[in-house]
Amino acid sequence: MSYSLPLSEKYIDEVKDHHWKHFSKHVSPSLQFLNKDWYSAWERNHLIHEHPHSQVEYLSLFDDREQLQGTFPHVRHSRAGIKILSNAGMYYPFRSILFSSESAADCSQVFVNTLNNNHRNCIVRIGPAVEDDIAISMIRDSFQQAGWKRYEIDRGNTLVINLPDSVDEFRASLSRKFVKDAERRKRKMKELGTIEYHRFNSCSDDVWSEVIDQCASVEERSWLADSEDGEMRIRQNSHFWKQYLQSVDGSSRAVVWTITLDGVPIAFSFGIDSGSRRYSFCGHYDKNYKKYGLGIIVDQCMYEDAIACNLESIDMGTGEADYKMRWGAKVDSRIVDYIYLPPTIVGRFIYTGLLLRNKLRSSLHSFQS
Repeated sequence: MSYSLPLSEKYIDEVKDHHWKHFSKHVSPSLQFLNKDWYSAWERNHLIHEHPHSQVEYLSLFDDREQLQGTFPHVRHSRAGIKILSNAGMYYPFRSILFSSESAADCSQVFVNTLNNNHRNCIVRIGPAVEDDIAISMIRDSFQQAGWKRYEIDRGNTLVINLPDSVDEFRASLSRKFVKDAERRKRKMKELGTIEYHRFNSCSDDVWSEVIDQCASVEERSWLADSEDGEMRIRQNSHFWKQYLQSVDGSSRAVVWTITLDGVPIAFSFGIDSGSRRYSFCGHYDKNYKKYGLGIIVDQCMYEDAIACNLESIDMGTGEADYKMRWGAKVDSRIVDYIYLPPTIVGRFIYTGLLLRNKLRSSLHSFQS
């Protein structure tokens, strides 16, 4: 395999569209939403706040036909004088390195060899990533063979619903009480006023902008407003979403369901489709209507819609296991932040420090409990 020299590090918006178009067809279908539109929107709307003096770059691997075979979108920054290469892209649902399925093994070796030769003074952060992703698995082995140390930060396990062929089968798989309560609450909601359900997909820029504003307004009226722990994934990232949804690819992948009361949005569920999977990105409801189970009702719209779209699974992300398991979700892939330390004196020193810090935290936790 040949590759651009020195494993050409280019700004992602300089990548030719035809390279992305060809390359995306050879990436795992569940990762195909991670493309030029996704990274460009992230760069323009997040990087300026997180690392204002950085830009998205990528290590790109080209074959002898000059076709893109692999890419590592990343940003360079430093902490306490230590240089770091960090995975680019939105934190949710995950980040990844993208390799063509046919050449993943070769890409993994060349990728790590390049880092080993050109970036031995850097820490490499990859993640949060799906542990059993082929590219992630292969580079773990390649880094180990090259003498790099790996420190892992566990971000939890995803919960996934494997969808049946029909809505009737899906409803039959759920608790009778769960289904009956949802139907009862739907009937009760009608007493409040005019209840309407809206589905959005492949919309115009103006419509998407309005939808994002509606979702953000619901978040502001949800339990998140009173919590220091919650994250408003739409409101805090509204500029990202509006730009991403301006792209044809983003607009076609996004699916949003909303519930309105007399024209005012009171609940939403937001998803992104990739391959045969739908990523249930987030959803919230107006806390003033908590007793009506709006979260359950709008999620039901989203999940049954996925069946109608002939999708095979819904990735519900991590956390809230009790709620998600009520929908039939099962524990699936582990999500991990990988910190790779080079085979240098500084790298070994930092790795030892991370291990000691982890042991100290574990000891303190045991003492407190």
